Amino acid sequence: MLALLLVAALANAGPLSTSAASAAQQPEVVADIRVHGNVATPDEEVKRLAGIDIDDAVTPSTVDQVAGRLRDTHRFQRVEVLKRFASIADPSQVVLVIIVDEGPVKIDMTGDPDAPTRIVKARGPNLLYFPILDAEDGYGVTYGVRIAMADRVGAQSRLSFPLSWGGEKQAGAELDKTFPHGPLSRFVGGASVSRRTNPHYDEDDDRERVWARGERQVTRAVRAGVEGSWQHIGFAGTTDRFAQAGADVVLDTRVDPVLPRNAVYARAAVDRFDFASAGGITKTQLDGRGYLGLFGQTVLAVRALREAADGTLPPYEQLLLGGMANCAAFARARPQATCSRQDRWSCSSR
Repeated sequence: MLALLLVAALANAGPLSTSAASAAQQPEVVADIRVHGNVATPDEEVKRLAGIDIDDAVTPSTVDQVAGRLRDTHRFQRVEVLKRFASIADPSQVVLVIIVDEGPVKIDMTGDPDAPTRIVKARGPNLLYFPILDAEDGYGVTYGVRIAMADRVGAQSRLSFPLSWGGEKQAGAELDKTFPHGPLSRFVGGASVSRRTNPHYDEDDDRERVWARGERQVTRAVRAGVEGSWQHIGFAGTTDRFAQAGADVVLDTRVDPVLPRNAVYARAAVDRFDFASAGGITKTQLDGRGYLGLFGQTVLAVRALREAADGTLPPYEQLLLGGMANCAAFARARPQATCSRQDRWSCSSR
């Protein structure tokens, strides 16, 4: 009886297998084309630009060819073409899904009562504006605006232009780009000109700066970075210039840096400066912070900060005691008072 059942099962399976094999051998054809993401360009226009139609044969290169034709029109910021099957029973029927991104669009008023509005692609740069408002003890209030453009240097990039007045007068250009893969997780760089008054010497500190920084997110809580810069300084009637190279590592378990709770932040950094006036000097920084939730929304925060240098820094680069970073007040300069070793723990404000 078991042998008869097995023979019957094999006999029944034969036609099904033959049918499935026959369907698999049939050439793939386009059964449907679906367009998503378009706003200003009609579906039929996207299909025409794609150069594909219903019942066209689908080859291994069809998806890349369709995507290439759409990209070559330069009408879309992003193009993606997906191949999907229209039926489980008939794998020869293929659906092409075309996803396009036209970038920013705007609504125009036509004056036609039958079609009062129309959607068109926005021309010119799509600018974003972010206000700058900051106050720091000893430096005063800084105000201005940051003008930014997204994705101007590839995906996940931002090109911005900070313009500020008041405590810190600044004009510059900055590039911030994030990489999902590769040796760098983030690149930041730029150039700027700035002026602010040194609260200790009561002198204007004018700077021209070019800088670049690369970061690697090692784990969720650990990241490492390297940075280099060149600066030209005008301070108290004298000029100077220097190059700087440094590296740092950060441990940061904060989920929200603005409202941290039950977390720690620690940073260790070393920077090497090559001053035209003072030669080579190395600076180090150790910064530790802890946040402990007590009751309700109350959080106890503590911080320890150490900054030191192995030589006498030029006056414009000397460490200052005062402001939010520490409890000491700023004091006006006395020309005869100097400190041969700059250490924020052992050298008081002069």
